[in-house]
Amino acid sequence: MRPRDPHDVFTTPSRLRSIVAGMHIDAATSLQPVVAGIFAISGGRLGATAAAVIALIGAVIGGLAVARPAGRPGTGGATDGSGGPGGPSRASLSLALGLTGMVLGGLFVATADGGLGTGNGLGGAVVAMALGLIATVLGGLARARGREMA
Repeated sequence: MRPRDPHDVFTTPSRLRSIVAGMHIDAATSLQPVVAGIFAISGGRLGATAAAVIALIGAVIGGLAVARPAGRPGTGGATDGSGGPGGPSRASLSLALGLTGMVLGGLFVATADGGLGTGNGLGGAVVAMALGLIATVLGGLARARGREMA
């Protein structure tokens, strides 16, 4: 057996050190999270925001449907929240928009790659699901109250 030369680049310890050093550099650079900028609009952010806006509109319409009927007695308007002839009721519209917001929000929650703050729209999707639930409940209350009045 011959003695090892400490300057030999082909020895096992030196090869191992270079591999580990290379892995360490690659691992350090690849483990940094990919975060979108504050003002960057990614597809996830845009879709989740659209779902939240849809659900918010449904919640507002549902609140209006619960707060007052679609028409006043004696004015020729419908008093059951039907929205008049040929038009959808505010309660039904609130239900539809609320369910749409919840489904879209759930879709974005399921497909978000990162956590909150990564720019994938997870926060907006959770807000869309909550607002969609509120819109659905308000629309259901308005429909139930409209059936009692009829």
